[in-house]
Amino acid sequence: MGYYSDALAWARLILEEEVPLTGTGNHTAPSLLFPMEAVFEAFVAKHLARQVVRPLILKSQARSCHLVRHLEQNWFRLKPDLVVRDAGRDILVLDTKWKLLDSLKSSGSDKYGLSQGDFYQLQAYGQSYLNGKGDVVLIYPKTAAFDQPLPVFQFCKPQGLQLWVLPFCLKSRMLLVPEGAPFKDTFKLADEVTSHNPAIVQLS
Repeated sequence: MGYYSDALAWARLILEEEVPLTGTGNHTAPSLLFPMEAVFEAFVAKHLARQVVRPLILKSQARSCHLVRHLEQNWFRLKPDLVVRDAGRDILVLDTKWKLLDSLKSSGSDKYGLSQGDFYQLQAYGQSYLNGKGDVVLIYPKTAAFDQPLPVFQFCKPQGLQLWVLPFCLKSRMLLVPEGAPFKDTFKLADEVTSHNPAIVQLS
């Protein structure tokens, strides 16, 4: 019976409509924690695949590139969350971030809440997967403070590589892509995505 003690404790909390928070009472139960960055990445991958226009493929956790080569060995694997491929060629790199942005905080000091490290990361992805030309995308959850895509960011070097910061709506399960984005036609419009459209996600 002891094998089921944790499950029984959770069932008791649910059935008796208790809340598993620190406080007084006789109920005990294990903590239940989720790595939300991984949950968000999987959620985006599943639903974004329905937006990708065929025959394009959305590849999850691409692992084909490394940052450096040393003593005939590849070091520091570059592993973006998502890559859109066309006939075996990478055409768009996307990375999900479970962080909150504020589109009103556009000053040089606030930077919308963006991380410089994330920009370095996407620059490396763009160099390795797109040969330094094209578009890379950071995807954040849509909130009241971040409900529209940010203006595009141009990398100073290499020229020709640009970064987009886009919201993903958890309610509609859609990535919000601006009209002016070169990769706009990569994704279907909201009314074109239906539950009958199977997801195409290729796992490496």
